[in-house]
Amino acid sequence: MVSDHEFRTLVDQTPFLVWRADVTGACDFFNQRWLDFTGRTLEQELGDGWSQGVHPDDLQACLDIYLDHLRRRAPFEMTYRLRRHDGQYRWIQDNGTPYTNPDGSFAGFIGCCQDVTEQVRARRDLDQFFAVSPDPMCIAGLDGYFRRVNPAFPRRLGYTEQELLSRPWTDFIHPEDRQATIAVGEELRAGRPVENFTNRYLRPDGEVRWLSWSSHSIVEEGLIFAVARDVTLQMQAEAESRENQRRLSEAQRMARVGSWQWNWDLSQGKWSEETYHILGLEPGSEIIPVDEFLARWVVPEDRQALVEALERVRIKGEAVDQQYRFVGPRGQLIWARSKGEPRRAPDGRIVALMGTIQDITDAKLAEQQSRESQRRLAEAQRIAKVGSWEWDIAKDQSAWSTEMFRLLGVPPRNEPLTLDEVTSVLHPNDAPLWRRALDDALAEVKPLNLMIRVQQADGDLRYMRVQGEIQRDAQGRAELMQGTCQDVTERYLYQEGLRESQRRLAEAQRLAAMGSWEWDIQAGAAYWSEELYRLLGREPGHEQMSFAQGLEYIHPEDRDWMEDRVRAALEKGHPYDVIHRAMRADGQARIFHSRAEVVRDNEGRPMRMVGTVQDVTAQRAAQEQLAMAAQVLENSIEGVIITDAEGHIQSVNRAFTIITGFSPEDVLGRKPDLLRSSHHDETFYENIQRSLADNGEWRGEVWHRGKDGQDYPQWMTVTTIKNEKGVVANQIILLHDISDLRRSEEELRHQAYHDALTGLPNRQLLRDRLEVAMAGANRRGRILALIYVDLDNFKTINDSLGHAAGDLLLQALANRLVDLYQGRTTVARLGGDDFVLVLEDLEDAGEAERQAAALMEIMAKPYLVEGEEFYLTTSLGLALFPTHGQQSEVLIKNAELAMYRAKEQGKNAFQVYTPSMNAVVLKRLSLETALRKALEREEFEVHYQPRIDVSGGRMLGMEALVRWRRPEVGLVSPGDFIPIAEETGLIVPIGGWVLRRACRQAKAWVDQGHPDLVVAVNLSARQLRHTSLVATVESALADSGLPPANLELEVTESALMTNVERAVALMQILSRMGLRLVLDDFGTGYSSLYYLKHFPIQALKIDQHFVADIFTDPDDALIVQAVISLANSLKLEVVAEGVETVEQRDFLLAHACHEMQGYLFSRPLPAGEFQLLLERERESQADFWSRTGPERAASPPPRS
Repeated sequence: MVSDHEFRTLVDQTPFLVWRADVTGACDFFNQRWLDFTGRTLEQELGDGWSQGVHPDDLQACLDIYLDHLRRRAPFEMTYRLRRHDGQYRWIQDNGTPYTNPDGSFAGFIGCCQDVTEQVRARRDLDQFFAVSPDPMCIAGLDGYFRRVNPAFPRRLGYTEQELLSRPWTDFIHPEDRQATIAVGEELRAGRPVENFTNRYLRPDGEVRWLSWSSHSIVEEGLIFAVARDVTLQMQAEAESRENQRRLSEAQRMARVGSWQWNWDLSQGKWSEETYHILGLEPGSEIIPVDEFLARWVVPEDRQALVEALERVRIKGEAVDQQYRFVGPRGQLIWARSKGEPRRAPDGRIVALMGTIQDITDAKLAEQQSRESQRRLAEAQRIAKVGSWEWDIAKDQSAWSTEMFRLLGVPPRNEPLTLDEVTSVLHPNDAPLWRRALDDALAEVKPLNLMIRVQQADGDLRYMRVQGEIQRDAQGRAELMQGTCQDVTERYLYQEGLRESQRRLAEAQRLAAMGSWEWDIQAGAAYWSEELYRLLGREPGHEQMSFAQGLEYIHPEDRDWMEDRVRAALEKGHPYDVIHRAMRADGQARIFHSRAEVVRDNEGRPMRMVGTVQDVTAQRAAQEQLAMAAQVLENSIEGVIITDAEGHIQSVNRAFTIITGFSPEDVLGRKPDLLRSSHHDETFYENIQRSLADNGEWRGEVWHRGKDGQDYPQWMTVTTIKNEKGVVANQIILLHDISDLRRSEEELRHQAYHDALTGLPNRQLLRDRLEVAMAGANRRGRILALIYVDLDNFKTINDSLGHAAGDLLLQALANRLVDLYQGRTTVARLGGDDFVLVLEDLEDAGEAERQAAALMEIMAKPYLVEGEEFYLTTSLGLALFPTHGQQSEVLIKNAELAMYRAKEQGKNAFQVYTPSMNAVVLKRLSLETALRKALEREEFEVHYQPRIDVSGGRMLGMEALVRWRRPEVGLVSPGDFIPIAEETGLIVPIGGWVLRRACRQAKAWVDQGHPDLVVAVNLSARQLRHTSLVATVESALADSGLPPANLELEVTESALMTNVERAVALMQILSRMGLRLVLDDFGTGYSSLYYLKHFPIQALKIDQHFVADIFTDPDDALIVQAVISLANSLKLEVVAEGVETVEQRDFLLAHACHEMQGYLFSRPLPAGEFQLLLERERESQADFWSRTGPERAASPPPRS
């Protein structure tokens, strides 16, 4: 069985906060770790004193749990906030366990506590973040079921929380993504985290949602923690954007139209892919500046007109629409048409030009060829209708014009080509058509009129229109066929090209979601392209729409604004280029980009208005998403570096500059190697590259060197980004500065071994240093001395001036000791006002005693705190190594015993440890052990001392005083056991027992004919602090039946000072119960009028020490008179204690104090003897008490 001493020694060494409570729930022990944590003394914590440190919001719940489990004698665990010595509340996890006596009976509770503040905060922050996060978050099991989902999860997927938790998560995943998701699950089962995994989920309504996951697992717990981002809009926008870009590029390629932009301020440009093709350059090659293009590419004849058009843009802000020729890089001559409009800066300056370029070479050539063909056709018509021919059918003879030979691509000759020869020059697919058409004409089925293709000798394919008429004889036989052959190649190709262009334009409009319209202002008619109908959700050509009807599709909030733009275009000739909203026929709102301009006649009258409309809803959404992503990146607290495939830095965010000190200009184009420090060797960086090559990711702690040359610890994550071909395209590097974390770790390490208030080593560090010092003393054969220092009456300073002043005084003392020894001696603070010094390398014990005496003189000098001087005395205990102990804890304990001996002998002295001091401690422990069993063995008694109204000659009541009658010892002096009961908290159950016994006895005397008799019971400071006091008083009155008016509770000033606010509330509760409250030993404590004003007190008791010396100490006489006068002025009763002589009685009567108690009247009596005293008083004359003085005062019985 472990002894109480062994228990205390053991728990003082544990890193946890340990407490112990007795069967009543009153705490009778706290280990040193607890006291160091709270910064309070053991006396302050005992009983229910510990509850003063509990946060007010947690106290009631804490007490409810504690008292409930005390009643059930069941183990418990609770969490509450406890005030630390620095005033900060910390979360404590308290585990209480019942313990028993050797006989198996319930003995109380032992509790073990630890600081869980960080865990509580982390859990609270996590739960709060889990609840309010807009992103889906979940905790899943490795068995494939969700264990917990946050509110955002059901909202995103459309299922209830119960549905999500009751089915395997694979049930909700798109079938095409299930296998990949299961593979990711295997990665998590292997303990590998997964980042940015994207899959699709099916909602109950059939909608597909894209989620991007970041997950990690704790395999030992079988759990997966995951957070997702809903990237549905992003995925849709990206797909739509890619499709639109592809369509636009295809449309530009097919229409040979490219787009471009040039910024004059930045001398930078941007070309579409088709622009490169038109210019004959490789896409992505260097963009040619405008000035260089004009000087080196544009043909001289067209250059000046183009330069002037650009100048009008820069100076006047006019739009440009210019046709010109340029020579491409391969020497080819290209006709181009460029259209552009200016772009302005916020200050109104024109800084850029945006527009399109179209290759019109074919159109120009076709135009030229068309003109030439028209000239030839006119000349041919004038001469011989191009080519003429004649066929004498009867004679089978033919005649051709010279032009016919040229048309068929054969050299002119005398004889025309035979029918077979003609057939041979035709396109193989057209030869059968030609023969059939000729046969049909001969047979009069239909006239000869067809288009055929002629394959000329040089390979050129020509289109010919052949027409012929037949002359017949009287019998209807065909005699002669005459006709023409017209080369219509250019016209045919032009018409076909025009039709193809129109088709391509319609297709390009459809692909680019761009429609066109035209409004004939004079006629009031409007034309819409098919795509415009589709953009507005109507069938193409469904109905002819007027311009006014078209405006009805503008969003109501934008309609007036758009009408203003149309009006301005008509009246002032300003073209418009605007973004607005439109309403489709199905009610869906879309965002349109509209452009329009007015065409006027020679007199400036508006004739037509033409324009285009493009649906840019998706592009705007994508732009907003990209802008949002850029904003998030820029405002991230983590530094971000984006590099290209070769590792050159392309972009950094603002947090990167804050963390490293490097601006974007410092690092762009360079490699992240510039951040390397000397903390890592080349192997470290090679391992990073190997991890990136194998896994595509690396993360870990790294030291980087900032721009200021300092090295900083950072948490770095590097991720490779691959393109669609699986080739690394970029690297993303995230940097998180953990300098504060490392500093916090150093601070925690310092706090673990140093006192928070003074910065001195704490008990742990003292023990370590003492072990080292003892080992050194052993090696050198020298003496080591340990001095235990305790301030005398320091509690008075804390109670009177406050803990803040006390803390400053402790700091001043610590500084004095540190300055005195200059680091040559270990100076430690063990808590409260206890300090320890380790003196090393001493020659003998005499040197240690001389240093202790010198130390006392130095510490007795005044301390200056906040401008005031304080004088302190100290009690020192001295223990020597190896004489007084060869273990650190033994040496500290023995020095502490010596210090207590110094206090017992009057304080302000030092004592050297002797083995006999242990005997005193053992005696005290023996007394404490016996005291704990005294209640169970009914060894306590209550004695009663009467309180007399001397003027009236009658007994008013009696004070109940506890006495302890130990078997084989007899009565134990209250001075011996009451302090131990206070210190251990046993005073609470003892006081409760006295209260119940006194109430029962007083009720018996009231029933015997003494209805006004009042019993006074003392309350200790610990009882006042105990939460069960009110319940104890109520129970004592209820069980005994004693009226509350017959009970008087006496409290001391010092007991009320412990917690004034709580004491005021408690006294008011007791007063409302009808009890009398008396302030005991008035004048020995703080004697503050505050109590008399705020506490519901009916009487004051003058302490017996003042009464004893009223004739020998004038000050005591004046104090007694002042207290009596104060009480009478405040209409309070006043009672004098310790009256032992007639002279004292008469002095008190002379100064209007009529109520007294003391040995002059009676010593405290057992209940039986007090019963006899009551009977004698009843039987005696009225002057019974006035006749007791001389006889009793002559030889008062010994006090006990």
